[in-house]
Parts: sequence; structure tokens; C-alpha cells
Amino acid sequence: MPSSGSFNQSCLPCSKGKYEDQVARTTCKLCPEGRWSGATKLTTDSSCTKCPAGTYSKAKGADSVNMCIECPGGTY
Repeated sequence: MPSSGSFNQSCLPCSKGKYEDQVARTTCKLCPEGRWSGATKLTTDSSCTKCPAGTYSKAKGADSVNMCIECPGGTY
């Protein structure tokens, strides 16, 4: 018999900049450094998009390509 308390019986999607590659988890993982995602419901870290060539990001969980910044002169 289902309970009628305040228990949330639905699953929530991972938000932008996050993914989850396992089932039955209560939180999502952050996209790794050098990657970002503006999409939701990602299931692998490789689904997070790499920063464009000539840019990088040290931020984990980047949710916009704007978080990728240009490499300084003499680097790539």
C-alpha cells in the first residue's frame, strides 16, 4: 500500500554541468575540469563537452562554454 507522506517518489534529472553514470544515486557528479555542459540528464562524463581548442577551464561542473577561458600567450 503506497504511503501518503511527503516522500518524493520521482527521480530528478541531473542539472547543467553534471552527470550520473550509475543508478539509484541521490546526487549527480560534476563535469570534470576542461569540460562543460549546458544540457541536463547526462549519463557519462564524456557527454560533457570539451572546451574548444585554445581554451581551458579549471572549474568542475561548468555549465556554459563561457566558463572556458582563452589560453595565455605561449600556451595551448
